[in-house]
Amino acid sequence: MKIKHWSPLLAIGIFINFVALATCLDGDLQQLKLIEASMDAGMDPCEDFHAYACGRWSQVNKGFHVDLEELLKYNFTIRLMELMMGRYPKSVLEGREEKQTAMEKAAVFLHSCLKVKTVEVTKYLEEIKPGKGLEWPLMAESSAGNWSDFNAFELLGQLQSYGYASDILEQTTVRRNGSILTVLTIPDVADFDEEGIGKILRDLRLPADAVSQQLQELRGTHDYWQAAYRDYGDFGESENLFSHNDIRQSNPKLEGFLNHVLPPKLREPDSLVVIPFWDYLEFLLSQNWQSSEENQKFANYLMVKFLLHLKKSTNPICLETTLERMHLAYDYVFYENFYVPQGRAINRDLSQLNKIISKSFHWTLHENRLNISSQQIEAIRQMLSKITLNIGNLPENLSPTTLEKFYALLPDLDINNFYANDLKLMQHRTLEPIICPATLDCNPKLATAPKYLPEQDLLIIPFASLHQPVYQANMDPLFQHSSLGFLLAHEFTHNIDPNGLITDDMYGHLFVSIMDHPNIKASIKCLKAQQPSSNEVSETIADLVAARLTYRSYLRDYNRQPNFSALPWRQLFFLNLGQMLCSKPLSNNGKRLNHIAMNMAAFSRAFQCPLGSKMNPEIKCRFY
Repeated sequence: MKIKHWSPLLAIGIFINFVALATCLDGDLQQLKLIEASMDAGMDPCEDFHAYACGRWSQVNKGFHVDLEELLKYNFTIRLMELMMGRYPKSVLEGREEKQTAMEKAAVFLHSCLKVKTVEVTKYLEEIKPGKGLEWPLMAESSAGNWSDFNAFELLGQLQSYGYASDILEQTTVRRNGSILTVLTIPDVADFDEEGIGKILRDLRLPADAVSQQLQELRGTHDYWQAAYRDYGDFGESENLFSHNDIRQSNPKLEGFLNHVLPPKLREPDSLVVIPFWDYLEFLLSQNWQSSEENQKFANYLMVKFLLHLKKSTNPICLETTLERMHLAYDYVFYENFYVPQGRAINRDLSQLNKIISKSFHWTLHENRLNISSQQIEAIRQMLSKITLNIGNLPENLSPTTLEKFYALLPDLDINNFYANDLKLMQHRTLEPIICPATLDCNPKLATAPKYLPEQDLLIIPFASLHQPVYQANMDPLFQHSSLGFLLAHEFTHNIDPNGLITDDMYGHLFVSIMDHPNIKASIKCLKAQQPSSNEVSETIADLVAARLTYRSYLRDYNRQPNFSALPWRQLFFLNLGQMLCSKPLSNNGKRLNHIAMNMAAFSRAFQCPLGSKMNPEIKCRFY
């Protein structure tokens, strides 16, 4: 496990929103207050630890916060707005005529979002037209324009450039082994979403009889294309590789589509188009797009499916959408404002924590409780050593120039038009897999907790997680182990849970039959017996391994009572760990926290739980 050292220091940011903390001790006291305020002393920790540790958490965190991640997300968003509004006031941006910098684009996007607050997906259609001189038939008062000249491939390409996985032609563009590949294939067969499409039609304020008629027509179009997917999918795949020059010369329709999904200026000499189902593409190219009536029906079909895609992929809270679309620019703001002043202390803390977790994994593997082979043990060690930590989800050699290069393809934005801006950002996001640095997660949701990316052997620590109650600079080791230490160890464990072992590119062949190992089968059977309704065995394994590792690490390296609390340190460890999983009722986090408690003898000893109580069952489960 390595911490990636960016320039000039680790790309880390931190903000403290609860109170300005003058000293390390003040911060620990603030953490203790959060723990005590969340507790419900009237509950029995041996019967329901989550109710005891987190019973008053919802009262402390009033509002819409569901759990820790939502709370961190809210604090992160509020602080970012303060920074951006202070540095880039609307009055200054409105008067500028020069080409926008990357950070100015981010600020303009944020200001435009604040004007709309809540996203209405139908308003995107005001910025997209089905063709030159054409209006969307379902939204137009009359069928103006020449629909016999409708270019279906241009519209398909345009909608796909916004991230819409078309029902007509599925397209994926990736960089593989240094080359850009665009794969065009048959979409998967899917059911007709009558409920979702009906809701879209009603959002368009169509009368009830028109909704019924349109549903019938749209189902007919849907069934036609689904039959084609089935028929041509049965033909099987073949290897059909084409250069963009080949397609430009032989098929202008397809070239029009490709110009949207991979603009010519991004193509490289060895860029290729892969078409595994050529017979289907020939069928698609042979379609007669001359009937105005049929063309309008097809445009209606694409429109409602595109709106359905937007409903599912766009957060109705535009602030979250905004932060996700321009994640790199906003993370850079936190790098500048919060990392630079405190970077050395934060580096020291996290480097030390990383070493502690690595050492704990080493000792746990040495015990070899599962009794797997020495070759497999060594493979697991190597798998863990491959993981790199990227703190802040930022690229190497971070600078304003890096930002300008990353957002060079993004046109200037309009401070008064969120929907036009967001469409431009959608297009940029679809191209990010091509321009994204290898050590970056370029398609993040607005993450607040550490996240492991197995394809890249990368563990992202978002800026939002470097905030109380997860972390603060110079935090007491007890709190460090049981908060951020627990979350990091949890993510590391995903690399070596049963699924991670089997799917590892380098060592997976050593674990092909690992699920048949008697000790692993017994461990998983035990876990499933405790939570028969849960399918998240990998999450449970990660929770149990992380809690055990960090507790034993503190016991081994420190084993001391903090001087700021009268609570026994063994209880305080689990209470602080509980802050990572506190949530409102009905959340799965309550089960997760109780599952940790009931499977750790250290917990039962700390709270003196009688054998047979819910948190101290006779049979306890373990993995590593």
